[in-house]
Amino acid sequence: MYDLLKQALASLPSGTVVVGASGGGDSQSLLVALGMFRPDIRVIALYCNHGLRDSDAIEQDQRVIRHVTHAWGMRFLSRRIPVQQQVNRTRMGLEEAGRLWRYRVLGHVSRLHQAVAILTAHHLDDVAETVLLQLIRGTRTVSSMGESNPFLIRPFRCIPKSYLESFQGAMGFPYVTDMTNFDTTYSRSKLRHNVLPILREVNPQMGHHLLAFSDYLFQLHQAVEHHFPLDRWVKMTETWVEISIDYWELHVGIRSHLNRVLFKRLAISDSFISQFDSCYTKIGTRKWVGEWSITVTSTHVYLCRACPLPSSVELPLQVGQSVIVGPFLIQVHDSDYPTSTTAVLLDRSYFPAVRISPRSPGLRYHPVGYPSPIRLKSFLTNHSLFPPIRQALPLFFSGDELIWVPYVRRSVLLSCVSSAPDWVVVSVSFLESSLPLPNQSWLRAQKKPIKPFQPLL
Repeated sequence: MYDLLKQALASLPSGTVVVGASGGGDSQSLLVALGMFRPDIRVIALYCNHGLRDSDAIEQDQRVIRHVTHAWGMRFLSRRIPVQQQVNRTRMGLEEAGRLWRYRVLGHVSRLHQAVAILTAHHLDDVAETVLLQLIRGTRTVSSMGESNPFLIRPFRCIPKSYLESFQGAMGFPYVTDMTNFDTTYSRSKLRHNVLPILREVNPQMGHHLLAFSDYLFQLHQAVEHHFPLDRWVKMTETWVEISIDYWELHVGIRSHLNRVLFKRLAISDSFISQFDSCYTKIGTRKWVGEWSITVTSTHVYLCRACPLPSSVELPLQVGQSVIVGPFLIQVHDSDYPTSTTAVLLDRSYFPAVRISPRSPGLRYHPVGYPSPIRLKSFLTNHSLFPPIRQALPLFFSGDELIWVPYVRRSVLLSCVSSAPDWVVVSVSFLESSLPLPNQSWLRAQKKPIKPFQPLL
């Protein structure tokens, strides 16, 4: 028994470690084993007070932890964590909120004391419970509490609970029994007391087999992330991401890991994954998620980031000239009359230069023939343009006068004769011309009469 614990702690790095201490038998066993077998390690025992129990129970937890830390020359710290506030704010479960805050505080203390690792006392039975819970809930990735985070170490993950109980009886150190561990209203407790005993009757080595299975899945997922040919389905440019619809025929677990690789390249957070997976199911879907637009066609799924524009871009009105501004291509060319709703006629003699700028907070402009200035923010809001795309819309100015917002048609087009040599067309299109507009509200906005946009001549 002692050899098994000593072997489990042998590979720990020397230096300062932070141990998550609850006062229970498992964490107390980890503290005592560190004191016995790794005296070269400086241990900081951190107790997280969730604020959900009475003061006597919390004092008892801290008292038994201090007993062990004092006996083995370790340091003891206690931190209060706002679990109930997290639940009220985000509506997540108590268990999830407590786990989130515990690891957040453990990470903060480890950085503060320059620790080389964070240790927790999760054992083989905990691994079996976690794997079964994830399988039951349909989780796409199965965690074995292993090496996904090398800074977070669980040295007892291969040791059954029965070994730790024998160690507790042999050493005689005090510990606290948390009665909530026997409350079967919690999913983990129900699995621990009602399901795992039956599985152990079928196979006493059940815990080791689940550990080996989850480790196999983890290594397989790592191989998928690093060696699977993602470029077979995904093409990326500076502005667009083009994903073949065949990508969604992959197994959901494999695709989940490939999504992480894709989003890492695009600097997108993992919280985007579930929303991203739900968008491919219906052809014609156009959806905004954060600063990204998603467009689904019969053969591809397209992503476009609403990139902020530079402070300004000067566009001399020379025929044949074009300039790229964010995801847009702006062109100047000859034309008898604009046939596209994304084009506007300008008189080169009247507008010697056009400046392209993004919207800035508080920006106002005075339309031609309008009695007073209006707020540009109100104009964009009234036409149902989503906040992420507002920053990416090129606005055409001449001097201090706003002359055009792309994708919003002028109520009255400039009149001209086809033979007039000084008239040119300024048009705006996406770099990928085969894509539809990212949002249907733009189409609706083009059908509305816009009073501020009167003929400029």
